[in-house]
Amino acid sequence: MKSSRKITAVASIVLAASLGLAGCGDNGATGETGASQEQQQPANQQMTADNFVQRMSDAQYKAGTAHMNMKMNAAGTDMNIDADIKIAEDPKDVAMKMTMPIQDMKAVMILIGNELYMNMGDATQNKFTKLPDSMKEQMNFDQITSQMNPAASAEQLKSALKDFKAEAGEEIDGVKTTKYVLTVDTKKAMEASGQSEQLPPEALKQLGDTLTYEMYVGDADDLPRRMVMNVADTPMTANFSKWGEDVTIEAPAEDELIEMPGM
Repeated sequence: MKSSRKITAVASIVLAASLGLAGCGDNGATGETGASQEQQQPANQQMTADNFVQRMSDAQYKAGTAHMNMKMNAAGTDMNIDADIKIAEDPKDVAMKMTMPIQDMKAVMILIGNELYMNMGDATQNKFTKLPDSMKEQMNFDQITSQMNPAASAEQLKSALKDFKAEAGEEIDGVKTTKYVLTVDTKKAMEASGQSEQLPPEALKQLGDTLTYEMYVGDADDLPRRMVMNVADTPMTANFSKWGEDVTIEAPAEDELIEMPGM
């Protein structure tokens, strides 16, 4: 039980960080495009705590799509997660298709707007089941999906920022990057992710008082290329690629659906 709570907490933080990209200190990220932001500075100039949120949010909205590969070790289990993502200001326009190993099977999750479909292998007869509204309420699903809006998520997390540093980065997939190190208050980050009330105090305590994110951001385009963090002895590296490339994410066909077991 403790391990499952830990994984849930880690997953919540990872979702907020990787899709909201650890917002830090913008005075009101609105999600408007870069062309409408007078204060936006051109790429190739190092970001600061004051403009980091806006510049990265604008860049992601402009790109519109991305691929993410995440490697992590949760509760002694190595996990390799792949996801195609469509990014949008309106949660109804957000989409994601994610594959991840769970025990001896590969699970597939498809998010289309406010609907989540899950294929859990033998447990769902290798078909997809649609998450019912009752479970959405238990999961605080609206809060989770809202975090897939980069600007909104960044705005939620900015109050958790304790420290911001820019350091020399490295070349990733042929892209020159700068490394940004962010330290955030764990409790405030969990509150921003909507998970603080759902986790018992002992689970929150396992996460520590602060979290440190290492973000590698492209110098020429302000797009994240890598995020490295360690939460409660759970090391995680997420690589972002294929920004702006076409992706197809569709809801399962009717003959691919099955009622959720036990419902």
